Amino acid sequence: ALVRSGRLSPHAADRVTVAAAAGARALGNISTARALLASVGAEEHASTTTSSSSSTATATATSTCTNTSGSGGSAGGLGGVLSSAVVVERAHVLHASGHTRAAAEELAALAVRERWLPARALPPEASEEARTEGARAALLLARWCGSWAPTDTGSGVYTGESGGGSEQGTTALQALYAQVEAGRAAGHAGASCAYHSLSSFCLAQAPLLDPEAAAAWFEYGGWCYREGVRVVDAIQSAGHRIALLPDERAAIARVIQEAAGVREMEKTEAEAEAGKEAEAEAEVRDEKEAASDEKKEAAGSASATALRVEAAVEAAVAVVCRFRTTLDEVDALKVREPIRELHQMVCMQLEQSVCEAGVRCDQSALAALMAVWAAARRRVLQPYEHAAENYFAFLSFDVVSKRHVGLPGGALHTAALRTLRVLAKHGHELKHTLSDGFERVSASSFCDVVPQVLARLNHPNAFIRTQLQRLLCTIGRMYPEAVAYPSLG
Repeated sequence: ALVRSGRLSPHAADRVTVAAAAGARALGNISTARALLASVGAEEHASTTTSSSSSTATATATSTCTNTSGSGGSAGGLGGVLSSAVVVERAHVLHASGHTRAAAEELAALAVRERWLPARALPPEASEEARTEGARAALLLARWCGSWAPTDTGSGVYTGESGGGSEQGTTALQALYAQVEAGRAAGHAGASCAYHSLSSFCLAQAPLLDPEAAAAWFEYGGWCYREGVRVVDAIQSAGHRIALLPDERAAIARVIQEAAGVREMEKTEAEAEAGKEAEAEAEVRDEKEAASDEKKEAAGSASATALRVEAAVEAAVAVVCRFRTTLDEVDALKVREPIRELHQMVCMQLEQSVCEAGVRCDQSALAALMAVWAAARRRVLQPYEHAAENYFAFLSFDVVSKRHVGLPGGALHTAALRTLRVLAKHGHELKHTLSDGFERVSASSFCDVVPQVLARLNHPNAFIRTQLQRLLCTIGRMYPEAVAYPSLG
């Protein structure tokens, strides 16, 4: 009636209808929400339809969204391109009805159509509203896609509520997951924290779409932290040993071969095999052939070199793949000068282990082995590094900022506490990231975790201890009561 009287534009009426549908969905009245959404986009003087069946409305919504992945646009009728608000709400209704896969498919089609995913497809001149909507859609899609295995995403084709035949062609979810697979194959997602699933891919794209969205940084930081916990737990279950990549093992073998004067391991193995054959022939014909003694010596020398190199490689691998390496092991090295840095101790362990195997390493060889050790540690701790970066970005926002709307309760406390845990456990290996992060974050973000800071002030690592002291002094200057009360208590 308001539209026919000219007091309300059709577009405003559609927005009111979508809001009403969201309210009905929040109250659990899914059938009413479907009927309201089915009426969105009616022409100005057409009568609205409120009696559509739930299955017809949902199937229409899904097929309309899936078939409109070609060009972007704003609000329109049911036969045209649907507005993003309508599609998002229809996806919410599908999710509330138990059709999570269908809801994700519909939302993915919208993200592809509006060029929200991947984030690099969004034009630089995109409005702030478009970026905000894209980040919200990416976070929502990440939550829904996280409810099934990543390998199932490629086959997640929605066929409608009533069953029917399967749709042909590539769906939006399949297109997005293909980009994840392509990035992994190209090495872009080869690290342990990189998006190896569609859910993590969407979480990584959200802060790129809207850098001002605090929720995007918090959600992706949380995923990286959980991934870091998973990786470290797997290493601890494997006897605190890092599973080295084939390239890392090959680099260690190459360094040891060069240090032992062997050009290629393949040639050494071939010589050893030839030596064994020569040895067998020499045993049979040692009385007939005058050169058998020389062949035995050559075979024995080649075999000894191969065994020496193999033992040195295994000794170096045993040191490099050790994850739990502490400065308490200094006494076993029997050194006179004190060792204060972890890499210095590992370097001495490498030199001692390889030397005991019969191969002497010069400074260049030790530097190459230490580079492999550092790369393996960096690869394993990369999830924690990304978690710290995202949490620092989240904590840098104003506490009362409107961008914090929609965050779970205790988000600030969770981010501060997890950042503190990363500092206490791996701060000596993530110095650059952590020192830069603490410099740009306000001390007020850590007021709630002062008791945890006080409990870690006697940390054995000098860098971690210094960072904690600086943080506590900064909090004390700005908020003395936040330090005084926990200290007295």
